[in-house]
Amino acid sequence: MVKNLRKSGKIGIAALLGVAIVLAMSGLYLLVRPAEALALSSRKDTLQDSRHGQLSRHTFVFTTATALSTDSGAGADFSVVLNFPTDAGEGDPYGTSVPNFVAANMGFSCTGGDCASHTFTVTDVEESNNGGSAANDEFLVAVSSNVTGDLDLGAVVTLTFGASSGAQRLTNPADNVGCTDGATSADADICTITVATSEAITGTTPAAVDSGNVLTAHISGVAVSVTVAESLTFQINSETNANCDTQFSALGGPDTSSSAVNFGTISSTDTLLHACQFLKVATNASGGYVVTAEEDTSLNRTGTGDLTVDDAICDAGTPCDFDTEGAWITVTRNGFGYSCKTKSGTSVCNFTTETTNYKAFACQSSTAADCDPTDGPLAKQNVMSDGGAVSDDQAYIEYKLSVGATQPSGTYDNSITYIATPTF
Repeated sequence: MVKNLRKSGKIGIAALLGVAIVLAMSGLYLLVRPAEALALSSRKDTLQDSRHGQLSRHTFVFTTATALSTDSGAGADFSVVLNFPTDAGEGDPYGTSVPNFVAANMGFSCTGGDCASHTFTVTDVEESNNGGSAANDEFLVAVSSNVTGDLDLGAVVTLTFGASSGAQRLTNPADNVGCTDGATSADADICTITVATSEAITGTTPAAVDSGNVLTAHISGVAVSVTVAESLTFQINSETNANCDTQFSALGGPDTSSSAVNFGTISSTDTLLHACQFLKVATNASGGYVVTAEEDTSLNRTGTGDLTVDDAICDAGTPCDFDTEGAWITVTRNGFGYSCKTKSGTSVCNFTTETTNYKAFACQSSTAADCDPTDGPLAKQNVMSDGGAVSDDQAYIEYKLSVGATQPSGTYDNSITYIATPTF
């Protein structure tokens, strides 16, 4: 059942011209009887310990977008499916070290909606893949309720995955070969680990003190110390087109979810369209953080002829590419790109001019035909950053698109990946 419900990470709209952009991340799905995947929103995963090779409990928080039917009888009312992706070329990051998780070390609770009348119990947890050739380590957490009736949509659910201590936790992937504590590399992947569920969340190994930052005070000769645990939270959030118009300029386009930007069917060519999401970062890393962005390909389709909606080139007088920003108001300068605006924090966007300047996403494919007009793989670019610990840095991301009149019909899509990396 689980394998049949796994999502591919892409959305296709078959029409005159369907364009879909989906964030490259693992899935977090809610399954009810009969087996059906329900939409979730405002999803995030907080790691208990983000260091390489360390045991870590995961705390998932998400909001239900559909009412859930529950009953007080025997058996699970619904299940939450968690997909932890592997990294092509580097093997399974969790391997055979995954323990046989037991229901007693899982937690499920919620607030809002009709949560106050329910008591939830995790009845079972199962893993479908472990160290094999499949694309994910996938877990199914079965949950039952003591109440017959619907759980209203809009419930904010907290699922704790694993025990608070001991072996009943996931082990973070180890350092890749050639990277040691405190090392740096031109390849941003080498010194990071991805422990992603609904959003791309990464952590780096502390540069000097693996046990955390030790704060010490001396009182009458008695040494008092406390170890502060490392923390990193990274969220991708949905946004309406109306607010996207308010933050940038008024253009046509869709509302978004936290995991997809779907422009749907486009019938107006040589027309600028846009859509927005906003990113949120919180970390106690003393060196701050960096969020990078990349695309697996340009917006591509299958078939013959011109297979690609090119990446943004901006206006002729202010051309842009993946690492150079420029103004973009000319509708016939067709392509796909992005801009950024600080929502909270101090100038967290890595743009000289926010809201009116644009860049193309750094294309990662090594196949030349996948990346237009510049062949990949390209250096991954910083989208937002801060130099110290933060509690609520936020930035709007505007996706901007213009398609030419001669663009062949079909469904074009790609995957955008955001990676948040703290420096402890």
